[in-house]
Amino acid sequence: MKARIEHTGDPNVNLDLVSKRHASFKASIGPVNDAMSKLDKLVNIDAERPLDSVTRAVFNEIDEKLFGIRIELPKAIFVIGGTGAGKGT
Repeated sequence: MKARIEHTGDPNVNLDLVSKRHASFKASIGPVNDAMSKLDKLVNIDAERPLDSVTRAVFNEIDEKLFGIRIELPKAIFVIGGTGAGKGT
């Protein structure tokens, strides 16, 4: 976190301030997590994966929560067609 703070370029941002904000966030988010969990609206997604995997998981959870469906997206899509069919566009 310290390295990210140093690269912000904002002289008003420092480790102490960010630590206090983070502690405040952690204290405030507990009741929200509890309420959303009781409503079955809380979703935890492991973001320590490749971006496309996280994106796929986010879209799957949105589809499931909003529409009650889960669509597993393919890892590869094959586009076939004759010359001039628009495969590259």
